[in-house]
Amino acid sequence: MSEAVLSKRTLRDVFKHFPAETERALRFLVDDYELNGPEYTDIVLPAIAFMGSGVRYRVMLDLSDQVVLVHVEIDAGSGTLVAHLEDVVVKAGLAKPGIMSDRVHNLSTLHRALDSRAAYIRSLHPLLVGGAAIELMRKAGARERRG
Repeated sequence: MSEAVLSKRTLRDVFKHFPAETERALRFLVDDYELNGPEYTDIVLPAIAFMGSGVRYRVMLDLSDQVVLVHVEIDAGSGTLVAHLEDVVVKAGLAKPGIMSDRVHNLSTLHRALDSRAAYIRSLHPLLVGGAAIELMRKAGARERRG
């Protein structure tokens, strides 16, 4: 089988299994932290969201770049602060830059990417439900979405 055909097939598998694998990796957010979800959308990119009191994690699959993206969203007064998980993790001192640069091109790499992000979310979550969440998000370069 040619590499191009194999690549298309494996990316289809990644797309097909993304919702279930994301739910598997992040189930602890529901079980341990009592967040709601998963909520699936696919307006621009396939996305799975877990949300709780003032915090949301939005996990997206970008097949064109072959990456799993995670946005952290914190309610902040009249709007929402949104930042990339890696930026927040780095500013929280939990890791160095470049930790989430892995490509997702098959089910094995999808598992690794989701499990890695889940581990960082598990470490980060307690910091995002405390009083310093907004300051941490601003340090991470969060953009503010109004409304």
